[in-house]
Amino acid sequence: MFAFFDRAKIWTAGLACALLTVAASAHDASLTLERVAPLRLNLVLALDPIQSLHQWLAPQLSRQAFLTVYCNKPLTEFQAELRPVLVSVETGIRLSGPDGVDLTFSGWHWPSAAQWQERLREQVSRLLAPASTREQDPVLELRTQGVSKRPIGRVQLSLPASLQPVLVIRPGIEQFWLNGLAPTAILDF
Repeated sequence: MFAFFDRAKIWTAGLACALLTVAASAHDASLTLERVAPLRLNLVLALDPIQSLHQWLAPQLSRQAFLTVYCNKPLTEFQAELRPVLVSVETGIRLSGPDGVDLTFSGWHWPSAAQWQERLREQVSRLLAPASTREQDPVLELRTQGVSKRPIGRVQLSLPASLQPVLVIRPGIEQFWLNGLAPTAILDF
């Protein structure tokens, strides 16, 4: 009887590890936070552009259907769908600083709708290429700065569900995942 429970524990632990590995690799996004001055934090969001667009715009579609639909969508329609999504990602990244006041961000520089759509078309071309010559889509990095009116010692970080899971990186300090089970974190600087 105890052997059964031991096997069940091992099986459960293995399943949990497998699920965490799948969840961690399912969305290649990272967010790097670094304090560069008493009132400023640098934020770098790195993500897989195709995977992110798919998740943001049409998660109900298969990847193939998503690429087919959005590669061929008229640019004005694509832009009309994309703009509010990018705004929601920007506003969904919340860093509450001293006294619970949200840090304000400046300098978001997203690719244009035409650039996003061109990346989708490049992805289709890569998928049609022989398997031995396929390349992965380059990671998209977005940089911005969070500014506080008071010195930053501790912040609360929360991210929109559309970015999760995301690996949060504090260079030289720590790395951890934010996901549906742990959607916020308190960080000391």
